[in-house]
Amino acid sequence: MHLTITADELKPFIDAALAEMLARFGIQDRIAYSEVEAAALLGIRSHVLRDARLRGEIVGAKLGRGYSYTRADLIEYVERRKRPNTE
Repeated sequence: MHLTITADELKPFIDAALAEMLARFGIQDRIAYSEVEAAALLGIRSHVLRDARLRGEIVGAKLGRGYSYTRADLIEYVERRKRPNTE
């Protein structure tokens, strides 16, 4: 069985999935994310992010009882952790 789908046919599904993820995570208008939210966006556990903050690998802002991270902080953290492909 061979299934062929054009980009125009696929676009509504991609748009719907993207809209659902933006709504679920509320990332379109956010200034900062809690430690738990930021860790989820990075795909790591919150204690791993906390430990990275304590080692000075990422900057977090103390807001209320917890720490928050800007989108720029998260992107910078990921960029610094990139390793060159050694293959």
